[in-house]
Amino acid sequence: MKKREWREMVVLPWLTLNERVTFNGIEFHPCARRKTPDRFKPYRTIIRNIISGYSVDTWSGVAVSGKDSCSETTVAEFARILDAVNALAVCSISTNRFYEQIGENFNSSYFEVHTRRFDHADPEWRADQYRKREWPGGVAGLAKCTNAHLNGERPPASWRKRNERRFTVPFHVQLGNVCRFDDKGLLTAIEKAYRRADSFSRRLTSAINLFNEANTCRDTVREEWEIVLMASAIEHLLGANGNEKVGERVGHYFGTYSKVTAGCSKRATDLKYKNERRKKVEFSWSLAQKWTQELYVLRSNYIHGADVMKLKWGWSRQEHLVMGAYFFPLLIKAMLAHDGLYTMTDGDGIACELVDVLLNERDWGTRVRWYHTRWRQVVIEYSRDRRSQLRRQKISLDLGW
Repeated sequence: MKKREWREMVVLPWLTLNERVTFNGIEFHPCARRKTPDRFKPYRTIIRNIISGYSVDTWSGVAVSGKDSCSETTVAEFARILDAVNALAVCSISTNRFYEQIGENFNSSYFEVHTRRFDHADPEWRADQYRKREWPGGVAGLAKCTNAHLNGERPPASWRKRNERRFTVPFHVQLGNVCRFDDKGLLTAIEKAYRRADSFSRRLTSAINLFNEANTCRDTVREEWEIVLMASAIEHLLGANGNEKVGERVGHYFGTYSKVTAGCSKRATDLKYKNERRKKVEFSWSLAQKWTQELYVLRSNYIHGADVMKLKWGWSRQEHLVMGAYFFPLLIKAMLAHDGLYTMTDGDGIACELVDVLLNERDWGTRVRWYHTRWRQVVIEYSRDRRSQLRRQKISLDLGW
């Protein structure tokens, strides 16, 4: 049996890009049935055949810079691909407009990575790579029997002739959404942080991974475990240990954006304090600090088997998850800005201020006239007024008033 010429295609079948994106040496190319990017043209026929197993007209192809577009990836290269995909996912979620009936919202399921192997000399043979717990190589996305084909053995049963595999579009993915990456500044800053290879960059990498796992929107993942993942992502990013430390760290990075204190908020009667000493301290905390602390406590209660339904909480599980998805990318920006890797825009500052303002409101999903929901009403009205105020301040400075 002749030695096979194995190639590897890494694809994000559910993601539609409007332009090419490069992150830390990993290229993401927008692809379509009738339009193959120049990068993948040498494999156009086999790629179209592989994609025929998906019910999609557009998808994204992944390649490592400086290598053939379908060359086999090493363990280290595949890890870089996963890190890049996670970074793209959090930057997409950062642009979501919650509680809006129209518009394009993303979850991390759009960024599902599929790796397809094929024999370049005989494309009839190909394989679907997947992880398997007892095979260490699977962690890097290698095939179940990585070296079987190199020894002249018959490919294992998991290998199939082409056209036999069909993939169904997940229910929680809307194929009409186009990922435009309007938050390119955040993507660039995360790339800079990754390249530093220090303790913060390692925490950032892990925290983003946890955040994305909490935002798959899959029906098979229960809300309580999404809360565990979300709270763990924030704790990991902050490098804090304990609910008090988490709240203090948030105050360190979000202090300039504080708009509502816990003691003076509409939810003051629902908030809990460990003792009178802590109440005196936390009474003046911002709502962002108090909310983050409660999310951490809620997570701990789930982990240790407490009956959370019998306890009093300032925010519901759904509110915790929505605010977590809104807050986490902003926290990344604030921390990167603190390290000089990102420049906060006026829009970023307004979005950070809105954390307190939104946490102070109730019934986010209640319909309110043309705004659609209470959440959207607060965001639109506060953003409009704050931008007008900033414009007036800028004019006053320019005129020296």
